[in-house]
Amino acid sequence: AAGRVASWNAGAERIKGYGAAETIGRHFSLFYTPEEREAGAPGQMLAQAQREGRVEAEGWRLRKDGSRFWAEVVITALRDSNGALTGFAKLTRDMSARHREREREQVLAATFNWAPTGIAVADASGRYVGANASFLRLLGSTEPELLEKTIFDLTHPEDAAATRRAFEAMLAGSDERLELD
Repeated sequence: AAGRVASWNAGAERIKGYGAAETIGRHFSLFYTPEEREAGAPGQMLAQAQREGRVEAEGWRLRKDGSRFWAEVVITALRDSNGALTGFAKLTRDMSARHREREREQVLAATFNWAPTGIAVADASGRYVGANASFLRLLGSTEPELLEKTIFDLTHPEDAAATRRAFEAMLAGSDERLELD
């Protein structure tokens, strides 16, 4: 109940690099960054789990070698048959890969949204599913208006056949993207 490690499994050893003998009896704040320890985050998580029965959080955690990993943590209060707190169960998942993917998605979204070049995304039928502000400014259109259209609706009639052939080649895998002037 004081936050000291009482048991340790192979999964925890794999993720954090500590053996059971190195952790049992030590306070679980060992796995938190110095900044989080100074801010009292480990104690706050235990207090919240005690009040609410369970707490979930994501953040940086530390391995034995000092490296950081992005973790999803769930702490559940354990109680005896009279409702008295007997301890906590803590589950830690290494979510570093998911965190990196989210960061890449955010960078891609920012690049898409703030690019000075007009960029639009269309589905396999040619219907627009999204566009950045630069593309909408070029067309003098709003996004709801654009989402009602296909790339063929915005193609000059003299270019329609060539655009359709290029689009079909892209869908067939011969080209990776379609650029129009």
